[in-house]
Amino acid sequence: MFNVIKLSPYDKIEIDMENKLETNEFDIDKWLEQYPPDYIKSVKILNNFPRDLKLFAFKHIFKIFRCYLPDVLYKYYSFTNDQKLNEIKIDTLAKNRVYLSDLSQFNDPFDGRAIFYNTDELNKFDILKEYKGVLIDDFASYNISTSLSAAGSMNMSMWAHYANNHKGYCVSYKKTENEAIGSFTFPIQYLNTRIDITDYLVDTLEYFLNEKEKPLVLGEKEMSFNDITLVLVILLLSNIKGIDWKYEKEYRISLAKMNNSRYLDLKPFEIFIGKDCDKNNENSLIDIAKKQNINIYKLFQGDVKDGFNIKYRQIFME
Repeated sequence: MFNVIKLSPYDKIEIDMENKLETNEFDIDKWLEQYPPDYIKSVKILNNFPRDLKLFAFKHIFKIFRCYLPDVLYKYYSFTNDQKLNEIKIDTLAKNRVYLSDLSQFNDPFDGRAIFYNTDELNKFDILKEYKGVLIDDFASYNISTSLSAAGSMNMSMWAHYANNHKGYCVSYKKTENEAIGSFTFPIQYLNTRIDITDYLVDTLEYFLNEKEKPLVLGEKEMSFNDITLVLVILLLSNIKGIDWKYEKEYRISLAKMNNSRYLDLKPFEIFIGKDCDKNNENSLIDIAKKQNINIYKLFQGDVKDGFNIKYRQIFME
């Protein structure tokens, strides 16, 4: 059996309300290093609050996760033999946008699937017997996302895996110039375990069925089911990936799939051209940098004294 963390809506964690921090003594960088992102703990904190205060608690939890966002994040792009696709990527960059993909298109088959549930437990409910206990087919199917990285612009593994072996490019994005980074971005937590949320689904079903049986208030035509505990739990736990991906230092921007557009506005800060980038593609990137008045750099292989490090030089535009 693979490693599993079984989470229950009754798992709680102590919240020390008395331990107030003195602002002038508080070192945010030291605190972030000492307490890395922890979605398991966040869910347990959420469990301390009654159903009608879950959203209130979540908003405060999200404020804490915003502290983990670095000032600059990076995204690696590939160029391939598909010139039409290359032109779409160049056009998207020129319009200060990024494309949001289904998680099923990501290269990790477990993306969005760190959580799971036991269908046998849910099959005990009459309303799910017809569906053999299946309540949610695919947790990864509800959002569209894009990945950013805090690994910097000189990460050899990222250039190899996401920029087509240095034939692509890397773009940096500043948090202060992009509202979307501060509004929709979560750091990825890396674990060697998956999360069993069966108890949450059971709890949600029991609550729903109980509410359904309550007599309707006189004059009301519909019943309002406003508990969003499960939605918040899934949203938090969807930012967990396997430990093998830790080198990516990923941050995830996600939007609900009901959003009409597949594109998100993100203004580039700098562009880094791969050392083996095709000359035509390189010129297109330089043209974008010139029109937007942003710095652009070309990577190259350094001397022996530079070891295994890739270097870069700025391209000065006339």
